[in-house]
Amino acid sequence: MTRHRSLSASLLTTSIQGASILAACCLIGGCSGDDGPGQPQDPQPQRVVAELEGAVADVQLAAGVTSTLVFTLQLPPDLAPVTAAEIDVAATLDHVQVDGVPLWRLIARKAARLFGGDEDLGATAFIRVGDDPATVCEAGILYGPFTVSHGTSLVVDPETAAADGPTLQIINSGTTVLCLSVTANIDAEFSVDAVAMDLVEGECDAPADFAGTWTGTYQCGNSCGEPFSGDVTLTVTQDGDEASYVDQSGDTYTGRICGDTFHFERIDGDEIERGTMTLDGPGSATKRSTWRGTSPPHCSGDCVDVLTRADPGDCPPLVITSGQPPNGRVGQPYYFEPATSGGQGSVSRWAIPTVAIPGLETLSSGVLTGTPTAEAVGSWEVHVTVYDSCPEGAQTVNRDYTIVITE
Repeated sequence: MTRHRSLSASLLTTSIQGASILAACCLIGGCSGDDGPGQPQDPQPQRVVAELEGAVADVQLAAGVTSTLVFTLQLPPDLAPVTAAEIDVAATLDHVQVDGVPLWRLIARKAARLFGGDEDLGATAFIRVGDDPATVCEAGILYGPFTVSHGTSLVVDPETAAADGPTLQIINSGTTVLCLSVTANIDAEFSVDAVAMDLVEGECDAPADFAGTWTGTYQCGNSCGEPFSGDVTLTVTQDGDEASYVDQSGDTYTGRICGDTFHFERIDGDEIERGTMTLDGPGSATKRSTWRGTSPPHCSGDCVDVLTRADPGDCPPLVITSGQPPNGRVGQPYYFEPATSGGQGSVSRWAIPTVAIPGLETLSSGVLTGTPTAEAVGSWEVHVTVYDSCPEGAQTVNRDYTIVITE
């Protein structure tokens, strides 16, 4: 199982009205003041809808019983440090379902009639924010209560939530853990698929040097089974504030370096992982991330890696020795594998068409293979990237080719 800068401490507030639940939601917040005429304008907040990727799905609530959920939220890695943020609870409720029915539709139909009741039902929620799933419910920063009720429309109190300074520090650390406690007036099942928020970004410090090979150990939680752990090797390639790394499984993570923190993500068809790698010193770092499955049962977990950078050494230059890849013909098997010389340690290769060539695919080893289809006739650009594990700073070599597919 694989394991992306993401900012997200939010307050998640959900609800049931009539028979609907408000379960409560995420907090991230802060406000910017008004400097008055003639003063520099405050940065304008941007609206972000943070996908929860199945973290809150089909949660069972029992009437009058407090239910507690612990989950991790993260924002995409291309955001600068957040100086202020505010959750839009009303907009978040647009992403809530109760017993499989969108909350807005539930209200429009008059939820009490739908559930066979006529009293004004609602819910109360509290949230704690921290950076450790094991302690957040006891020691996290407390926000709330948040309540919801219904009549002809939703009534949410308060409608927004703002984070204090310590909460913003947690958000900018890259991993924000939430403990959500909800007490509803009826039995129901609820899900939340996103949180709406307004964020104000600040400025990044100059990027630190992360390039090189890092080794160490990792430990990961698993909501669907036993936790897992093992040894890890990461090869980081850096160009200014842009960076990527390849792990020992050949998986590639990409992102941005802001000061001494590398914010990264990896998204594939089955799983999403986001997190941060933070320098503790020139040769040591701690990596924290959250992985989450994209389909039911939406297994997930938090990971912590303790890493040491390999000592610098002399690395033979890495060279791509492949000549022009073969051209192909429709209906006939095709195969091209980039070849290299030099370098140090393991070498990873990618032969990636600029535009997907119908019938061909790039394997994890970098091999371009398959059988071109009739739609593939024409010229196709292919970009080959090769990385090694040089401890001086993972060498990277690129080369562009053109492949012609004929009938």
